[in-house]
Amino acid sequence: MNRRAWILLALIVPCMAGAAWYWTRSYEAGADPAARMTIRFSSLERDHSYFWLGVVLKARKGEAPELDKPVRLVLADGRLLEPADITLQRSPDEQIEAMALKFWIEEGDLAGPIRLRLHDGELSVRTGSGIPETPTGKPRYFHDDDW
Repeated sequence: MNRRAWILLALIVPCMAGAAWYWTRSYEAGADPAARMTIRFSSLERDHSYFWLGVVLKARKGEAPELDKPVRLVLADGRLLEPADITLQRSPDEQIEAMALKFWIEEGDLAGPIRLRLHDGELSVRTGSGIPETPTGKPRYFHDDDW
């Protein structure tokens, strides 16, 4: 190979490794196993002065989620919010594989960390504070809890 091909290869390989690491890492380091699920990603969509907060969860292997236990969003001020929408994804044998939750929140609810309480555990949805830049009508996706 000529020199140009080696330089190109030296630039592409680290970029591909970084992209693979970014897309395969877990959303929250040290997620609570008592929650029985892990967060795959979250989304935030502005709707005038309010926001839609979406959280997509994936069931842990061998642990089926229980639908009779409540799911609540825990805000920085301690208030609990119920989901406005819950969508389930089932496997061919009717086991729940994933769950998508949507919460209707106000601007003030983004003032601090946000946690999700489900089953007997809690998962970190957000560790940051303040309102992330989000254009109206276009969702912004987050692949870790540091936003």
